[in-house]
Amino acid sequence: MATVEELLADLKAEHKIHQIQCPFSGFSEESVNFFDEYPEDKKEATVWWNSKGGNLETGDYQMYLKPELLFLIKSLIIIISPRIDKRIQTEVNQSISRPNSQSGNRRYWPYLWSAIHYAKKEKSNKSVEIQFFINLTKMGLRVGVYVGKHPTDKGQWEATMKRFRDCKEDIFNELIFLTQKRGYDFVKTNDQDHAIGSIGTKLIFHDAMELFNLVNNDVKEFTLLKTISKDKLYSENLIQDILEIFAETRKMYELLESPSKINQRRLITG
Repeated sequence: MATVEELLADLKAEHKIHQIQCPFSGFSEESVNFFDEYPEDKKEATVWWNSKGGNLETGDYQMYLKPELLFLIKSLIIIISPRIDKRIQTEVNQSISRPNSQSGNRRYWPYLWSAIHYAKKEKSNKSVEIQFFINLTKMGLRVGVYVGKHPTDKGQWEATMKRFRDCKEDIFNELIFLTQKRGYDFVKTNDQDHAIGSIGTKLIFHDAMELFNLVNNDVKEFTLLKTISKDKLYSENLIQDILEIFAETRKMYELLESPSKINQRRLITG
């Protein structure tokens, strides 16, 4: 089993080996500032989207944001799989969200979400998996661990909460360490928070049982993250910052993940 430092050294070594294959070279100005003018009134989201060019090939989303985020996720997949975690989703298009809802009103979101996650099959539903997520917002790049109850859930949330309850003391101690010593935030964030550039509501708890009840009964999600400021998003060195967060949050990820998946995936942290 590896320490955080050993895992990070391993990730950096993989990055060095595969660097020439990694297509990400930094985000453009158009991508970094894509959500800056997102309206506080969500009813205006479609007008905003059209002002960015919408789905036109010459629009900012198709020309800049989508391909650049795909390049970033592809680079991370190349580094992390197959030696570090052999069972993550390696199809990059399965690891990035659509920019809009699929409902009749076609609501456009104030962020673009992507995730490194377990995949049993070629196609997988990242919404029900525990995710190492990368989320581009007007605040910057939010990176960390997320799991939440989802309408398409088929028992995954209940299973995660059972594991949470069984190892709640370990989760509590790791969460305290990361938030108090490593600068992470433990929050619940809604779409309006994203729209106005707020980190969301910081979640307060005093002991392991209170933490479990908060996640299981109240917020029904778990979001632990760091926000990488915009000035760091223009360089390929952003990958190094993300790999550091990956290493620092891996213990928490594995505390939440099922033992069977951990055994299948040959995860190497301790």
